[in-house]
Amino acid sequence: MKIIKLIARDIRDLFVRLLPDRSDPKEYNFAFIVHPRNMRDVLEKYPFLKIFPEKVVEFFLRHHWPMVVTDIRGLQSRIDGAPVRGWMIAVPLTGKQMLEDKDSARKKVLQAVALAEKMGAKIVGLGAFTSSVTEGGKDVIGKTKISVTSGNTLTATIAVGDIETYLAKAGSAIKTIAVIGATGSIGSAIAKEIATNTKHSVNRLILMSRTLANIETLEKEIEALPEKIKMEIIGTNDITKVWEADMVVVTTSAEGAVMKSEFLKEGVVIYDLTQPKNTPKELLEKRKDIIFMDGGLISAPQITYKFNIGLPEGALFSCLTETMILAGERTKNGGFVGKVDYKNIPKMSELAQSYGFHSHAK
Repeated sequence: MKIIKLIARDIRDLFVRLLPDRSDPKEYNFAFIVHPRNMRDVLEKYPFLKIFPEKVVEFFLRHHWPMVVTDIRGLQSRIDGAPVRGWMIAVPLTGKQMLEDKDSARKKVLQAVALAEKMGAKIVGLGAFTSSVTEGGKDVIGKTKISVTSGNTLTATIAVGDIETYLAKAGSAIKTIAVIGATGSIGSAIAKEIATNTKHSVNRLILMSRTLANIETLEKEIEALPEKIKMEIIGTNDITKVWEADMVVVTTSAEGAVMKSEFLKEGVVIYDLTQPKNTPKELLEKRKDIIFMDGGLISAPQITYKFNIGLPEGALFSCLTETMILAGERTKNGGFVGKVDYKNIPKMSELAQSYGFHSHAK
């Protein structure tokens, strides 16, 4: 019976994109686009696929269409007090598949946006790799009538807040911070915030990325910031340099784990805001000295949905929460796309607090 319901809903979502727009001018709804992190997530949604080889399941995913997996409720607009309703829409590609074929992934995301528009959403948010394969949502602009937000601004905002809170507690213990994926949308904003913050004892910032030219560009941008405090800035594409860091901020969207035990000094703090996580569980089990922080999460016990997205109870992704906040604000001039502007972080922090959202970090 469960399989029949799944198939019926999938067929419904295929044809919704062909039907007239369901938008109600009196409502301001939203949609949030996700994707399975790995094959385990896929098999949880479609358990009957367990009987097939993984290659067959991957073929099934590549030729499937986006689908609604749950509705999301529990938020009220501070503008007019009306409830803010949303839908979570899944792009049927794992993180690995999305990075292997970004063109195909981009097409799936656009299909999901079209479904969101027909469902009546006024704004759509991009979760996990759906943001990175669309250049932070820039590739979606002009291809839909509704607003688009990458979710990266609130993610960076929460990360900066978590890092500042930890640094305040750590006193002078943290001198060197390494940002892995520093030239990305979120990583660059975090790096600029650290380099302009006078409330901590950090005097050395290591910027890590694959492309040296991008690192050099970011270094120049940071050095040109009028608010920059006295701090040594080091750019590198050598992952082994992470050994010099007292705190490692992982923001890269690279598929698979990047952290290895031999790269990390004793007692290092890892703040990982990636989904799926780039810090393997095996590493944390082996290295009991490491302080691990599951970053980029919002505490929102009042928000309800009926789908397992692999988060602790009462927690939400920051990118989803950003979408909800902008829906609550009745945003009409678009969301945040492209690279995060670190100057928007205070504004986003204020908005999140006005809706009662705060970090889920312990």
